[in-house]
Amino acid sequence: MKAMRTGILDDHPLFVEGLSAILSNYPWIDLVFRGEDGVSLRQFLQEQKLDLLFLDINLGKENGIELAEACKRHSPAMRIIILSTHQPADIGLDMSSFLGDAYMLKISGRKVLEEAIKKVCNGETYTDPNLTIAPKKPVQNPFRLTKREYEIIELIRQGCTTREIAERLFLSELTIKTHRRNISEKIDSRNVADMLSKISPR
Repeated sequence: MKAMRTGILDDHPLFVEGLSAILSNYPWIDLVFRGEDGVSLRQFLQEQKLDLLFLDINLGKENGIELAEACKRHSPAMRIIILSTHQPADIGLDMSSFLGDAYMLKISGRKVLEEAIKKVCNGETYTDPNLTIAPKKPVQNPFRLTKREYEIIELIRQGCTTREIAERLFLSELTIKTHRRNISEKIDSRNVADMLSKISPR
């Protein structure tokens, strides 16, 4: 395996020293950069490249997530393992839109670190098993609309007339008018604009 040019960006020197010592045990890791702020990383990347970056999420005044996004724009192939003392929810991070390749807590042990490195080096993503991630909220349907009614609403949103909707759905115009009346009653809408404002696009 070709050695991965690796960097560590963290503003805690002792943590950097400890992580560096662990990484020295892996022959496929070539540690070429160690820094304490985003400025030093940006300067390094202007002249050299990194295959793998361990990035602290909180670098004093800098936001590690924003820095990770900037790194991805600069070098899309760079693999990034975010290091943090915080659970994602504590810092308002939505893991569904997280751009890093791995997120791990600093309190996690060496086993988690090794698994994260293994997954990321193989082109996979990794989430620390010690993370507490809020479950996704179920899609709400407060008006109890049917699938057909949602189809009609989306066609109305596209600007289709009752006749055009009937043709697309292979239904009669009378049936479409009945559906529209039922929709209006269910969501208590006064007109089309009011109806569309109450129902979000699906």
